[in-house]
Amino acid sequence: MSTINRDSKCTFIPDKYKEGPKIGRCNKSISTLHGVTIKPHPKLEGIHDNEIEKITEQVQKDYNSEWIVAATFGIEGKGIHRHTHTRMILESPVQSCETRKRFEPLIAETRQIYVDKAKKENITVKVSQPPQRQMPDWRAFTHLAYPWKYMAKGHVTLEGFKQHFVEWIPKDSTEYRSFGLFPMEEEDRKHFATAIWIYWQKEKAKVTYNEIRMDESVHALAKTYLEENGFKMSWQPNPEAQAKVIAQMVLHKGDKQYRLAGNFFKQKDMSKKLAMSKEMPDFAALLYDAIKRELSRVHGVKLVASIPTKATVERVKELEKRLVHKEKELEEVNMDYKEYRQRGRKRKFEASQRKCKACKKAGEGRNCNEHDAEPDAKLFDSGDDEDIGGYNYDVYKNYCDTCSDSE
Repeated sequence: MSTINRDSKCTFIPDKYKEGPKIGRCNKSISTLHGVTIKPHPKLEGIHDNEIEKITEQVQKDYNSEWIVAATFGIEGKGIHRHTHTRMILESPVQSCETRKRFEPLIAETRQIYVDKAKKENITVKVSQPPQRQMPDWRAFTHLAYPWKYMAKGHVTLEGFKQHFVEWIPKDSTEYRSFGLFPMEEEDRKHFATAIWIYWQKEKAKVTYNEIRMDESVHALAKTYLEENGFKMSWQPNPEAQAKVIAQMVLHKGDKQYRLAGNFFKQKDMSKKLAMSKEMPDFAALLYDAIKRELSRVHGVKLVASIPTKATVERVKELEKRLVHKEKELEEVNMDYKEYRQRGRKRKFEASQRKCKACKKAGEGRNCNEHDAEPDAKLFDSGDDEDIGGYNYDVYKNYCDTCSDSE
């Protein structure tokens, strides 16, 4: 059974010394709860597999030597954003520099610091301890749960996740590893699961922004985005394909979002124009077109218009109005034609009736068998008529010599 349980708390040396050679305030945290985050800058393309192996070997070595009582390890992110978190309970309180001495040499010197264009130093290996004022109440489970927060992903309720964690068989995996934490009592497992759940809720509420720059980093960033979100789109070296992916990245909603860097466009006002057009219904098309124009310029490819120009839109509207007017005129002509055709049919039918010898033999007020039926089926459109060009001309010709005869 692990010596760490739900009641274990941080062991620390107070930050104020009342006597001895160190009288006064000590601005160095000295405790048993240490955390190591190794997160290379995206330009350094994330943490490498061999570096991950060295980290876990170091934790195992320190655990075997009893410098560490218990520890958890977790991997987060993919591609250029992949990084690790390690949380440790030490045997004795020490300063952060003691832990840094163990883990910093595991990363190559060329990857320990990255200085960006703003002259900001991005440190790869960071060692932390709980806030000094909260150390008296900081529990070991709260400390150790952080690297495993993504374990709660996909679970809907806390109770459901607690049950899952109670039944979970602890074993090291690619993403999660533990040292000296198990076996653990069921009640301790529930408390540990609750600590994981709290961190996961905070993680879900976060929104991180990744800047899309017009440099070599855009390739890894785009490929990681497609991989993480399961898109089948491909990242090809042409303006159309790249613009489609980048536009989709900017429109993406979630805990990880993307935005174009301030210097993405050569045209200075383009970023402002897009910002002011976000509420427009065709913003996605405008965004794609603006990105494709910029990429076409960079690639040296002749641009093909992807969305209508203002003149084109106005011309389309004008033609649409003319089309509606023409359709209305055609409908009126069609109705007139049907009316006159039916009148012509009736008059022709009545004339043939008057000339029919069989009708005369039948007697006054009576008709022969051919003219005795109602003429409606012959005077009006029938499903049996042959439709040529939208009109039943054959039936019309059977009863009218010409259109002019109907008048």
